[in-house]
Amino acid sequence: MTTTEPRAATPESVVAYFQKHLVPIHLSFRKAGAREHRSVVTTFVLEVLDSWFLATAGHCLNDIESNLAEGYSVHCHLMDGLGRGASHDQPIPFEYVQEVMFAIDEQGVDLGLIPLSPVYRRLLQANGVQALNEQVWKHQPDRVDFFRLFGLPQQLIRHERGQVIATTVMLKVEALSRKPRQLQKVPARCFYGRVDLSEKLTDLSGFSGGPILAFQDGPAGMRYWLHAVQSRWIPTAGKRHGLIAACYTTPLGELVERTMREILAGTATTLGDRDG
Repeated sequence: MTTTEPRAATPESVVAYFQKHLVPIHLSFRKAGAREHRSVVTTFVLEVLDSWFLATAGHCLNDIESNLAEGYSVHCHLMDGLGRGASHDQPIPFEYVQEVMFAIDEQGVDLGLIPLSPVYRRLLQANGVQALNEQVWKHQPDRVDFFRLFGLPQQLIRHERGQVIATTVMLKVEALSRKPRQLQKVPARCFYGRVDLSEKLTDLSGFSGGPILAFQDGPAGMRYWLHAVQSRWIPTAGKRHGLIAACYTTPLGELVERTMREILAGTATTLGDRDG
């Protein structure tokens, strides 16, 4: 089981420690006669059956598809140099291939996956990136001491001289036992929580697709699991808190695992062949 930093670690060092699981995508959309626009999507590395994926919210990938449908071209880079111990800080040029993307955003299920080829996997591993595997997404703890949400808020992203400057943020999540009335009811079972906002961070734009980790403190140290994927949020009255809805990762991972086994058995050809 994975163990975190010592208990005396600072918030900054904890974020740096967990950055090894996150690989945000920087996107530039271009079209003749139109103004170029850019965005950063929070993604983390998920491992299923020894295959690596960039995981995010399905609506984030659908937003990319909407830009492509409007005639924009997309240029992507993987921001794998944000973590502690990275050997290089220059982003990796990444080819966005529509045919291999998988996105579902319906009935409260919100998941997007980008398969990573062995070449990209080796590049990421060489820079210290580690995947969240079955050990932490399939098996959940019997007790959770606290939750944390990781992501790259849009408010803290800057573009200077052709370079993107982004900051990964860790937020405390108070788990809620029932759906807040302000959030839309959906058929899927979701994780709900409340997140503190601040003067510098007044909304949660950019956190979609961010991992929510569950932590348990014990004699062997602090252990963590991948609990959910951030999907939706709304501000509370006064905007001092944000209410979030997220998709549990165990059923999502098992869906991907079953579909991959079907692909290997020849009964499916892509992840998108299975109904959500």
